[in-house]
Amino acid sequence: MIYIPKSLTDINLIPIAASGSNPAVSADEQWTKLDAFIKADKYLNKHRGEYAERNAARSPFMNVFDFRLLQEFKIQVGNSTNKLQLSFDILNVGNMLNKEWGHYTYNSNQQFTLINYKGQTSTTKPTFTYDASGQTNGNTYLLSDFSSRWRGQIGIRYIFN
Repeated sequence: MIYIPKSLTDINLIPIAASGSNPAVSADEQWTKLDAFIKADKYLNKHRGEYAERNAARSPFMNVFDFRLLQEFKIQVGNSTNKLQLSFDILNVGNMLNKEWGHYTYNSNQQFTLINYKGQTSTTKPTFTYDASGQTNGNTYLLSDFSSRWRGQIGIRYIFN
């Protein structure tokens, strides 16, 4: 369970040292970014000062629907009746109608960590860092460009009886 901080005094952020081309980040700078992230999320902002419920803050709901047109023909072969099916499918119809619809979002394991546990101080107070570099447009999930596109396919199936 994770506590959603109300203010900088609720979380013990420690500075991030400079490494390579990445500059050092102070605790105040980290809090400014973390606070903006919490404010942008409806659930987190509403529940500041509380422990987050399991699976309460999740990726957005995906609205995806498909369309299938199928025609079946009976074919008499000797004493048995077989079937031939011809189909036409449109996958992700919503995206075909509006490019803002039908987006597939996902999180891969360990892709993004909101806050990073860094150990404890000498007084056994836990310390953390916040690094927003894993976010894409302020989100902790990714948009699958390929899966979010609409697609069409034609199918043929022969069913032996």
